[in-house]
Amino acid sequence: MSGYGTTNNKPLGRSFGTPKTTGDRMDNRSILEEQKSLLQDQDKALDDIDSTLDRIKNIGRDLGAETDQSIQIIDDIQKKSDTLDTRFRIASKHAENVQVSSSTKGLWIVICILILALVVVLIIGYGI
Repeated sequence: MSGYGTTNNKPLGRSFGTPKTTGDRMDNRSILEEQKSLLQDQDKALDDIDSTLDRIKNIGRDLGAETDQSIQIIDDIQKKSDTLDTRFRIASKHAENVQVSSSTKGLWIVICILILALVVVLIIGYGI
């Protein structure tokens, strides 16, 4: 009767999972083997998690490096855009100045021609 209760004949102590030995009772060796098996399964699962986390960490590093490169490229584009904008503004002002000065020159030429025509009309009209 060792290990069994007196009224219902159930084993005393713990019983884990399916017994590895005959009968309803697991001995210490079977319990130890079951625990070792469970620990090995947990170790394998933790190793899988570790390798997955390493892959995720590497992906994060790669994304960070690509983001840094993209930021550098965008900064370069921004600087070039600012330079081109400045050059465009300078060229626009220069074109505006050329337009104003060329229209002024045209007006001066017209004024000179009109003065010359006036002198010719005065000479012809008065016979000077």
